[in-house]
Amino acid sequence: MNSLLPRCTLRPLAPDEGEGYLIEFSDYPGCMADGPTPEAALGEGYDALHSYLETLEALGHPLPDARRHQHLPEVSAEAVGSH
Repeated sequence: MNSLLPRCTLRPLAPDEGEGYLIEFSDYPGCMADGPTPEAALGEGYDALHSYLETLEALGHPLPDARRHQHLPEVSAEAVGSH
């Protein structure tokens, strides 16, 4: 999954947080998603970001500056750490 995404963090969730993985977009307040695997969380993150930007546009709010994109390498459970 080699794609451009805005700056984000992907981290494992603790058992008391429901386990799985969480992706958050720091330049887009409140935009986050989760999934049972890193790959699933990234996929959900794509969807969440798309919905977030569509909602801002529909409400007439300015879109955040998207200049700080990063190229994400393919993510595997071994690279992030298993839970």
